[in-house]
Amino acid sequence: MSPRTKASGSDRREAGREAGVVERRRPGLGSDSAGVLSGGNFHGAVLAMRLDYLTNALTELAAISERRTDRMLNPTLQEPHLPPFLTERSGVRSGYMIAQYTAAALLNECRSFGRPSMDNTPVSGNQEDHVSMSAQSAYLARKTARNAAAILGVELCCGAQAADFRRQRPRTGRRVGRGLRRCPRGGPKADG
Repeated sequence: MSPRTKASGSDRREAGREAGVVERRRPGLGSDSAGVLSGGNFHGAVLAMRLDYLTNALTELAAISERRTDRMLNPTLQEPHLPPFLTERSGVRSGYMIAQYTAAALLNECRSFGRPSMDNTPVSGNQEDHVSMSAQSAYLARKTARNAAAILGVELCCGAQAADFRRQRPRTGRRVGRGLRRCPRGGPKADG
């Protein structure tokens, strides 16, 4: 992943964290001599927009991961020492092809989520004419995070399988190396 793309994702994650901090600091109620007054700070639009931003960042990360998976499996793009779909008998066995289908389906689901913070439906007899849909933004951000984790898991499994086709496992960064060590040599194989 390019440093610029990675930085963009980090910026978006930070924006999501910041939104939660800002919203927790805002007073919801105030008081004066007349009693309790609403501060009007109940609106979740700020949080919803940042959650949508986080959803975009996670979708971008998932898209990059799925494309890297394709480069390991696709016979027209992969390294010459790798067999098609990371299986010895491609054409008879599908290898990791179905895992990539799953990753692609999850990615397309993430792309279809839209931007709930930009939508609103008037409620309560048109008294509340701008509703942030922040709960929907939170739900989709969480679902996107789960999908992205699964897509990254497919890439990790494919990477471990690809590494097994080399005489020696390649030198990797600390985090990738830790993930590869969790995948024992010779597995997880997808030879179905």
